[in-house]
Amino acid sequence: MLTGKALGAAIDAARKKKGCTKKALAAHFGVKPPSVQDWVNRGTIDKEKLPELWRFFSALRISMWIPSKCLIV
Repeated sequence: MLTGKALGAAIDAARKKKGCTKKALAAHFGVKPPSVQDWVNRGTIDKEKLPELWRFFSALRISMWIPSKCLIV
């Protein structure tokens, strides 16, 4: 699982790939847009929100969320 800035970058990349604004993502999760900005900048997100984050981005490739060193090719 990604952590820190790598997680933040993956959240932002997934958001963009899905065509979702930070404002829309914040509304979906019931948080304010600055919270989403923190997720992206610091790579921190409430653990309780992780299952919904995975569901929200479930149509995207799983490899976005797993460090390349952990993937079996």
